[in-house]
Amino acid sequence: MSYDPLNYEHICELIPKGIGPTKYKNTFCQGDYLGCPGKDIYFWIKEDGDVNKMNHAAYLLSKNFPQKPPHNPIEYVACVRYIYGSFEKQGILRSPKDKKRMISSKQEWKKSSVFISFLFKHLENDKNYFGLALLSEQMAHRFGDRYVIDEDDRNLLLMEEYYMKCYQYALKCKSKKHLMTTFYWEGRYWAEIGNKKKAVKYYRKAVKAANEYCPDARKSLQNKIMDEFRYLSKHDKEYHAFRSYWKTNATNDAVKMVVKRSPK
Repeated sequence: MSYDPLNYEHICELIPKGIGPTKYKNTFCQGDYLGCPGKDIYFWIKEDGDVNKMNHAAYLLSKNFPQKPPHNPIEYVACVRYIYGSFEKQGILRSPKDKKRMISSKQEWKKSSVFISFLFKHLENDKNYFGLALLSEQMAHRFGDRYVIDEDDRNLLLMEEYYMKCYQYALKCKSKKHLMTTFYWEGRYWAEIGNKKKAVKYYRKAVKAANEYCPDARKSLQNKIMDEFRYLSKHDKEYHAFRSYWKTNATNDAVKMVVKRSPK
């Protein structure tokens, strides 16, 4: 597909149109993509990179994030992920093939990280806790990816820090999506990295969070909880007591259904 990145003036015209599929001249895929204008911002940043322009564009984008968590935040998640140039979901966790590709390509996010830091600052100024929870989670994912690519231990510290920020901001805005899944994703990254102690710690937290905040018993949410129990059954020395506790004390329908089917 032939695509010439938008210039700064066009980016500043596009962003206020909102987050989601948007018809606008010369946009990526004619603007018909989930999380628009994330991909256009990514390609513009690669070409330009002027920090003052990035700061203003980030300010404009910050105004598109709602204060109240939406029922489905997928457009906002996709937008931020695309700004990093991560066009596939789940980063290194998606598949062994994607993990190998990301390591070999040494995917670079320096300019994207500058833009994201400006966006974070503007969301902080607005006390937009939903936006901050979402951004913190995405930043934590990318720090996890970055560790696998570069093997720099500083990224592990930042990953853990921003997952905790995500949870704290989610408490302030009552974002059940983030309250339920933050520790799940953190557990998955620690498991992928091979730190079983940390993975067990956060998967245990994830089960507790699911019992408090899981909004319904849809299959995709049950699958996440089952992932937690399966990992714990193999790597948690106190798994049987843990499972017994939740079999007796679970109050959430999804957790109740999963614990019945979980490994014994």
